[in-house]
Amino acid sequence: MNHDEHQTDLEPSLSPRDAAAIEALINAGFDASRIPASAERKRVGRISSLLNLLRSGPGPDPALIDVTMARVNRAAGLPADETPLCPDDQETLDALVMAAFDPSRLPSSLRARGVKQEAVLSLLTAATAPASGSLADRTLARVQAHIDAEQGAYSLAGVRRARGAGVRLRDLLSVAAVILIGSAVLLPVMSSMREQSRRALCRTNLGSTALAMSNYASANRDSLPVATASLVPGGTWWQVGKEPQQSNSANLFTLTRAGYVPIAALACPGNPAAPTANVSPGAFDWRRIEEVSYSYQIMFGAQRPVWRRGPEAVVLADRSPVVLRAFHGEPVDPFTNAPNHACQGQHTLRNDGSVGWLASPVLPNGDNIWLPRGIEVQIQKFMEKRGLAPLNGNEVPASADDTFLGP
Repeated sequence: MNHDEHQTDLEPSLSPRDAAAIEALINAGFDASRIPASAERKRVGRISSLLNLLRSGPGPDPALIDVTMARVNRAAGLPADETPLCPDDQETLDALVMAAFDPSRLPSSLRARGVKQEAVLSLLTAATAPASGSLADRTLARVQAHIDAEQGAYSLAGVRRARGAGVRLRDLLSVAAVILIGSAVLLPVMSSMREQSRRALCRTNLGSTALAMSNYASANRDSLPVATASLVPGGTWWQVGKEPQQSNSANLFTLTRAGYVPIAALACPGNPAAPTANVSPGAFDWRRIEEVSYSYQIMFGAQRPVWRRGPEAVVLADRSPVVLRAFHGEPVDPFTNAPNHACQGQHTLRNDGSVGWLASPVLPNGDNIWLPRGIEVQIQKFMEKRGLAPLNGNEVPASADDTFLGP
C-alpha cells in the first residue's frame, strides 16, 4: 500500500443518514427545534449537541485528555489500554467527561445511560469500607482457633489421655517447647499480617484522597485544598481545632467539609484516635492533634505547590513524628519514620496523584519531608546535634518545591 492509499484509509466518512441529518440541520439554521418530528429528528439533535461543544471553552480536566489520547491511539492503529466499550457507552462516556461528570447536563437521549455510568464511577470516590479490617481480624481469629486446636493435642490433658494418669517431666518439657516455638513463629506472622492489612487500607485511603484533591483542583484552578492562606501574626499552625488561621490541618479538612471525601478516608487504621464518622456538621477541623492521621503540606508559605503542575512535590504523608514530639516539647529526631506503621516507613501522596511508600523521610533529592529547608541546612552543619533543633510551629516552606508536612 502506498502513502496516498494509507491517507485515504484514514479519511473519515459519514453515513448517508448522518450526511442527510447535517444537511437538514444546516437548512434549519442549526436550530434542531425547527426540524419536523420524524425518525431523523433524534439524530439531528445528537449532531446539534456535538456541534455545540465547539462553542464551549477549553476543559482542563485530565480525564478529557486521557479520552482524547485514547481515541488518537485507536485512529493511528495503536492498541488502547482500556477495555473497548460499545458505541453507545463510548459516546455517553465522552459526553459525561465533557459535562464534568454531571449527568443532568447531558442530552436527554444520553442521560439515562450517563446516570448509570456516573454511579459506577462514583465508586472510585466512595469511602473505604471498614470491613477490610474486620475481615483481617476474623481471618486471624480463625488462624488462632486452629493453633489452639493443634496445641490442644499437645496439652497436658492430651498427654494424660495418651499415656494414662501419669505425666512425665519429659512430656511436660515437650509440650512447653511446642508452645514456645509455635508462639515465637506465629505471633510475629500474625502481627505482620495485621500491619500489612493496615498498610493496604491506608494506601487505599490516599488513593481516594488523591481523587478528591483532583476534583477540588478542577473546581479551584489547580489549587490544593486550603481553608485560609493566612497565619495569625505570631501564631502557630499546629493548634488543631482552634481556628483555621492557626491550624494547617484545617486546610486538609476542607476536603471533608466541602464534601469531596468522607472523614473515614482521612483516618489511617494505624491511628486509633482518628475519627471515622459522626463529624459535626459545622466542623472545620479535627478536635486535637492526636486525631490527625496525615500530615499535609504547610499552606501558609509565600509559595505553594499546585495540583498536577509545577515542581513535583510530596503534599501528604502519614503523620509527622517530628511535629508530634515538637508540639509536646519533646526532643525530635528528624530521621524517624511515621508512627502510623510501627515507624517502618510512611505512605506519600504527590501532587501528580501518585501514591508511594518511603522507607525514610528523606526524598531522593535530599529533602526531608518533616522539616523546612532552613532547619535542614542547620542539621547538615551540626549533624552531631541531631535531635536538638525542635520546631516552633511557625516555620513555613522555603519554596513551592520545599516539602514540609504537618501537623
